[in-house]
Amino acid sequence: MTRRLRALASLVKLREREKQAAKSGLIAMRRLESEATASVAYATETLALERQIASEGNATMEDFRAWFPAGLERLATAEEAERAAVVQTERAKNVALRAALECKATETLFRRREKERNDSHVRREQAELDELSLRARQFRGLRV
Repeated sequence: MTRRLRALASLVKLREREKQAAKSGLIAMRRLESEATASVAYATETLALERQIASEGNATMEDFRAWFPAGLERLATAEEAERAAVVQTERAKNVALRAALECKATETLFRRREKERNDSHVRREQAELDELSLRARQFRGLRV
């Protein structure tokens, strides 16, 4: 294997590791996004439940008024975390896509260079065989 092909093979391995790291990052971001979505759902359900309890008269309206701003703040915080997670997930998708494309391009280049080298080797071997055949015919021609 030539130096150039060894370098390309190393680059293919590097790109493969980058692709795997990007994929792992995307998986982690999807998990965080899912957790953030669950937090929003929980905050929304809690808010609805507290409203229902207050409207049924099981708790005083004063208790609900005291709790309500904190409940809204938790919901707003959860929604902001969810928006940030969605943005980070999109970034991670783009990084993973770019890494996959770079890996594919590098693999394609490596295969192409390897094929060129093999084709060149086959052409040289064929030229040597042709040369030997020509010499053998010439040698037979001299002996006759």
